[in-house]
Amino acid sequence: MVEVIPIEKITENEISVLIRPMHINDINTIYTVQKETFPADDLFESYEAFENKFLVYPQGCFCVELILEGENIDQANIDHYEPSSDLELNKKKLLGHFFSHPWTKGEFPPLNNAKAIGDGVDKIIDKSSGDLNSGVNTENIMLYLNEIAVRPMARGFNLARLLSNRVLYHLSKQSPSFDHIGLVSVQGSYTVWASIGFDIDHNLPPKKKDYLSKNYGDKACYMKMDYNKKVESLKNNQLYLCPNLIANNVNSGLFYYGKLFKEVKRVSKL
Repeated sequence: MVEVIPIEKITENEISVLIRPMHINDINTIYTVQKETFPADDLFESYEAFENKFLVYPQGCFCVELILEGENIDQANIDHYEPSSDLELNKKKLLGHFFSHPWTKGEFPPLNNAKAIGDGVDKIIDKSSGDLNSGVNTENIMLYLNEIAVRPMARGFNLARLLSNRVLYHLSKQSPSFDHIGLVSVQGSYTVWASIGFDIDHNLPPKKKDYLSKNYGDKACYMKMDYNKKVESLKNNQLYLCPNLIANNVNSGLFYYGKLFKEVKRVSKL
């Protein structure tokens, strides 16, 4: 049995983490700790909403978790790794999560509405095959980053950037492919997404700006990025993907990073 040690008791400035595909066991943990990253009541979502964001497009959902003292993950056993079903253990380990799915360009999924997201994705993706439905115009769809969060206890390690860059690069190798990525920045986090490569869309119609403000908060803004340019930039600068990469299974989307150091002067808002 691995001893459960909170992140702040392992070391002040260094951690090891695993980026991996999300598992159904993660949903209860994400639901339970959501107020840590999104304290506003308007951003609160039900368990069913989180579960559905995962189930409609599981291949677009990932987690980053803490490697505890005594855990042994290396290239030989990373293929067999599975997250625990123990909520209390998972609350110690889960540091952040990443939900993404296909969506219509320029549109924003409603918060806390499992049915609306399910219906919207079903119009684009054939769940049985994971491919685009016949007749879907690829110029009208994008990869939508529904939610990316890093818990306060892990801020300062640039996990939001590492998680986003690693997952976006991984998804670019999968099918279907997208040429556009969009997200709604909340709680003033746009500077973090700008540092990753997203630009604020200043050309939104007033009606859509009002919708964002009403449903996502006063500081909400829509941001977008050219996916192909992002992938090329990651290819040309592997440091964005592989700082202290110890073991991985690219096909399964498992990436184990050791000795990630905390930045003293610059702390992520995510």
